[in-house]
Amino acid sequence: MGKRSSKVNSPKNKARKNNSLKKSTVQALFYLSAILWLLYAVYIVLDMSAVKNTGMSVIAVAFFLVVNAGAMLASGIFIMKVQKWTYYFALGVAFLNVLLALTSLVDYFFVIALILDLLILLVLFGLRKSYQ
Repeated sequence: MGKRSSKVNSPKNKARKNNSLKKSTVQALFYLSAILWLLYAVYIVLDMSAVKNTGMSVIAVAFFLVVNAGAMLASGIFIMKVQKWTYYFALGVAFLNVLLALTSLVDYFFVIALILDLLILLVLFGLRKSYQ
């Protein structure tokens, strides 16, 4: 009898590798989204400052954009942990971000953010069974 190869690609191993790839992909998408929101925060603050719009409005807008970027960054970090709450946290952040992007589809940035968030949701839905 011949020896069985120790590198047999069982369906379980393939699923594990596939989930690992999906997790890395969604993590990268979360990081990309966080970077985009931070860049947009800088742009908005500079734009508002250029038109002499100072005070609490600039601080409020910058604060909420940075919080959004932070939530995306946290989701990217937490998604690699296989815990139920990390999945639902990331799902909630992505869903809220889709709603945020839908508020201003006239701007190209929000169209890009919407597409990115929909990709994140798509990959997250594919990972649902790994977190149950």
